[in-house]
Amino acid sequence: MEQLRKEFNWTKRDELLYMSGNVSVKTRKALMVGFNDMESESKVMLASTKVCGEGITLIGASRVVPLDVVWNPSVQRQAIGYAYRIGQQKIVYTYNLIAEGIQEKGKYDIHAKREQLSKLLFSSGPQLADCNPSPEFISIDRILEQTTEDDNLKETFVNVLLS
Repeated sequence: MEQLRKEFNWTKRDELLYMSGNVSVKTRKALMVGFNDMESESKVMLASTKVCGEGITLIGASRVVPLDVVWNPSVQRQAIGYAYRIGQQKIVYTYNLIAEGIQEKGKYDIHAKREQLSKLLFSSGPQLADCNPSPEFISIDRILEQTTEDDNLKETFVNVLLS
């Protein structure tokens, strides 16, 4: 959170929101309302996957970045689903930031295999090879492009992953 403050000059409770197990249910609701308000200053909501649980709606989100890799793929799908609620009007991108050579990389590989098996076994829709999305459903993620081209932000990601 400190790096986001330094890099973008954002402040906690204005642009940066934080939801953890220490936050009361009443405060969580207020955080969600503020984050989902399109007129608010909120830019980023840092929320624990475990603390969110049921009843969380984050339609103000356009990006979901799960930082904790869990064994059960449905837990991650549920966390991503907080942004895909009724009322969502944005395209939502999901990023998995995984560094090579760390324990989470192996865990993520197993997670990805389980996710693929789940899709093969339980999905009645077309598989990825059968899909041919129309151009209006494909959009360019300018934020991702910008962050990968900006040397300062590359360094930020490296610092976050190493800490």
